[in-house]
Amino acid sequence: MGERLKDKVAIVTGAASGFGEGMAKRFAEEGARVVISDINAKGAERVAGEIGKAAIWTQTDVSQGSEFEEMAKAALDAFGRIDIMVNNAGYTHRNGDMLKVDEATFDLIAAVNMKAIYHAVRAVVPVMEKQGGGVIITTASTAFTLTRWLVAEWLRRWRPKELPKGYFRLVPEVTRIPRSEERRVGKECRSRWSPYH
Repeated sequence: MGERLKDKVAIVTGAASGFGEGMAKRFAEEGARVVISDINAKGAERVAGEIGKAAIWTQTDVSQGSEFEEMAKAALDAFGRIDIMVNNAGYTHRNGDMLKVDEATFDLIAAVNMKAIYHAVRAVVPVMEKQGGGVIITTASTAFTLTRWLVAEWLRRWRPKELPKGYFRLVPEVTRIPRSEERRVGKECRSRWSPYH
């Protein structure tokens, strides 16, 4: 158990499995209190239970702004602050012909991978501003590169006008994993993204 995040509160979306689950558990190991957020309620409840008293869970559809607001309120009600917001939830269509991707699926991809970042900023920045600071982290993978690239460009050019320059920083980070592990994680993610289908 570490203390690098002692007294910090983190929200992690897409935390019912995979990388999100791993990040949430590591944050807790480092002393943070964590909100496990996912559209998969059963998985979110499991992860929160495994972490223990330092975690709560919410069933959240990140494509919906109202649900983001409810998630932020749950964090404040339980822990009193929000220091870290991790936008980890992501979605893409199954491998295949792009011409067979219907408009509803494309709209969902854009809502989960892009619009959710907008919802996150609107929900947590006012809280962080009152506290005097905070961190927003957005993950991406090669499974949804285009939409997250567009988010990166948006964040590069946008900041709330009332906040000083430097309040937001875009820090690209590439994490490489062995090919065998990449295949395993990819298979696991494909099997667990079913809630959006």
